Amino acid sequence: MTEPRVAGRLIALGLCSLLFARGAALAGTFPAATEAHIDEIEALVRSAQFLSRATFGPTKDEIAELAARVVEVGDKKAFGEWIDDQFSMPPTYHHPLAKQMILDDGYADFLEQGVTRAGRYRHYPWWNAALTAPDQLRQRMAWALSQIFVINQSPAGFGNRRNDASGEPQYLGIVDYYDMLIESSFGNYRDLLEDVTLHPIMGVFLSHVRNPKGDPATGQFPDENYAREVEQLLSIGLYELKISGEIKTNSSGEPIDAYDNNDIRNFARVFTGLNYAGGRSFERTGINYHDPMVMFEDYHDTGAKRLHRGAVLPPGQPGMKDISDALDNLFHHSNVAPFISRLLIQRFVKSNPTKSYIKSVARAFEGGERGNFRAVLRAILLHKEAMKSLKYRHLKKPWRLKIKTRGTEASRMQEPVLRYTAFLRAFDPVSNHPTGRILIPDMYGFLHQEVFRAPHVFNFYLPNHRAAGPVQSYVPSTKIPNGTLYTPEFEIFDSVTANRIANRFRSDVIDAAADFRGLDANGVVFDYEILLDFSEEEALTANPAALMRHLDLLLCQGTMNDKARAKVTKIVASETDNPTARARGAILSLLTSPDCAIHE
Repeated sequence: MTEPRVAGRLIALGLCSLLFARGAALAGTFPAATEAHIDEIEALVRSAQFLSRATFGPTKDEIAELAARVVEVGDKKAFGEWIDDQFSMPPTYHHPLAKQMILDDGYADFLEQGVTRAGRYRHYPWWNAALTAPDQLRQRMAWALSQIFVINQSPAGFGNRRNDASGEPQYLGIVDYYDMLIESSFGNYRDLLEDVTLHPIMGVFLSHVRNPKGDPATGQFPDENYAREVEQLLSIGLYELKISGEIKTNSSGEPIDAYDNNDIRNFARVFTGLNYAGGRSFERTGINYHDPMVMFEDYHDTGAKRLHRGAVLPPGQPGMKDISDALDNLFHHSNVAPFISRLLIQRFVKSNPTKSYIKSVARAFEGGERGNFRAVLRAILLHKEAMKSLKYRHLKKPWRLKIKTRGTEASRMQEPVLRYTAFLRAFDPVSNHPTGRILIPDMYGFLHQEVFRAPHVFNFYLPNHRAAGPVQSYVPSTKIPNGTLYTPEFEIFDSVTANRIANRFRSDVIDAAADFRGLDANGVVFDYEILLDFSEEEALTANPAALMRHLDLLLCQGTMNDKARAKVTKIVASETDNPTARARGAILSLLTSPDCAIHE
């Protein structure tokens, strides 16, 4: 399809961040017929905003259904009910879905000679679940956890197409690891920490599989990789923290380290003797990427080990007892609650949670059943900073709803994967693949982000990344821990990635479909599409202002400022001869605008 003129003009407009620069005073206005109508519009905006955090992107029907309940019982109760419904849903696992996809594609077995381009079956189930699974909150939580308990597909053995000792394909081992995150998403942090520690994929990634005890006589020492990262990244962080997330300082005003090299050495001795399950001996154990690692006692360091807060593991304990006690020692460290709480708030709501927000979520982590992710998720999604991140004013003469953002501190840039899933889910994606499934391959080239593709153990971006240069109109706030403004997602946002995702949006919107290429069991290449439905938007083109309000709600959660919306509306209205061009140009303009990339 030839690109409509309006789309080309709106691409340029949408990418002009200076024109659409956001600030604390920006606002959008929605006209209403009555005061009751204002309540309905506000309910729609609140619901769209909530669902943009708790799912991989709200659909029109989901927004309408939740908004109707908000009008009936209020937002907090309605959102709480929605969360409870999600908690009750059975999990959608990826590993069995991957195997079914392989069979449905005509492969009789999973052996090396049976599957070509096997790596795609690690990505297909993830995208299918993100876009279609009903247990959206669980899937979003697993995605968030995967950016804390990071692994990637880089180790050479992870792509092997042979079956491992478990009888499952080696290349699906990392999918099994992800299913562990799905299983634990509504569980307990302590259980997840142990499952991660014993999973062979993490054992390979952070090199504590086949990690023997040291031998001072030969100068051999245990591998310290996992011992360091389980402290730095998976539990307590670099510095001692207050429950509010503030860094504790010594008498000289310098941060107090949460651990030192002696701690790393002692924890390294804990994680010795682990090897793949199913082997006859430590040296003769075959690869098994699916079953938890097991202990070979002869290779475990049985000496006493000093841990945090003066705890000592006594000599002579079995290896698994040492590991369990050491993980308990980390689990009960005072840093864990604020450290993990802040990371999860960043993934769901905002990049710079206040001290009060972190403290509230950390208290939920510590209260009742310590480490209960259900309590943590409720505290994150229903906290007042999440519920009141926008300001609403009901105005009359004429009736209208005016929405104001609260500015830089209340926002986060939507990560590329979530921008893309939200776009697809908004327009009722349907696959014309022979199986009818949503099969999307590795999208790293377009998004610079993809499941199993974090470039290192620190994730795609650091939680403490700071964009270069000053932030206009920002005044440092004492409400934020440590007085620093962080912009994690901007670490992977540059001119290249901005253009790539914009071009991807352009292609999909202009074609009303996302195009992909597959390979059948006979090695024949064929094309298939994820078809998108823009019919409702095309029907609204006769009223460009109404179209823009509709898209603002669907794609920007009602936060597009009036000035930007007016400029786009004017360009859309000027295209009188082509409703399709109007609708698709308007969609594209919002997708590439900062108002939709930055979430409040």
